[in-house]
Amino acid sequence: NNVSIDRGTNPENTFKLPFELIAPKQVWLTYAQDDVIIIDRDKTSITISGNTLKVELTQDETLKLDHRKQVQVQIRALTADNVAIRSNIKEYSVSKILKDGVIQ
Repeated sequence: NNVSIDRGTNPENTFKLPFELIAPKQVWLTYAQDDVIIIDRDKTSITISGNTLKVELTQDETLKLDHRKQVQVQIRALTADNVAIRSNIKEYSVSKILKDGVIQ
């Protein structure tokens, strides 16, 4: 997998699902490394349009990721009719930066 999350940036991550999410009761978008949750978002900070989810990460959030480890990402949702669903876990590399810290 040659998709990478860039540390120290505020990227917009886009995820395509094999189905549409219509008026879900809840959505979780979770980023973890070594089975430890690093970034956890719910539907209040996720843009949902049909089968596409978008989330903008902050510099602070991407700086929490370790460039020496893969990051795992999973989407879970509760549909309008109370069915709990989940995506497969996807793995991405994390890019290295030379100077840590939030740019202001």
